[in-house]
Amino acid sequence: MDFEGDMKTSQTIENTTVGCSTECPAERVVDDGRAMLSSDGRYTSFSYGGSTIRFLTSPRLLRYEKVLNWDNGYLEVIANYNGKEEEEYIDLVPILENLQMDVSAFLKPIERVEVSYA
Repeated sequence: MDFEGDMKTSQTIENTTVGCSTECPAERVVDDGRAMLSSDGRYTSFSYGGSTIRFLTSPRLLRYEKVLNWDNGYLEVIANYNGKEEEEYIDLVPILENLQMDVSAFLKPIERVEVSYA
């Protein structure tokens, strides 16, 4: 299945209505180069260094299972959609740009991303 269309539409909607910048509280502050990726209902959360970026995602997403690759704002992940694992891609750069964040400053210290559910 291809969920890319759902993701692009959802990110655009979220960035213009609910997106947050560095003033948003982080669920967990990690200062060892690790960022955290999770989901809750229709929202994906990406947290690092005291900032949490939330954006809409596919309504079929149950949870993220594993991060396969992190490349300076571009994520390859295994996501569970209605019980079926799929490889998914998330590009944080346009989301951060829409939030008028300093993309380079935010992404540069991130060395890896892990899936984290409390």
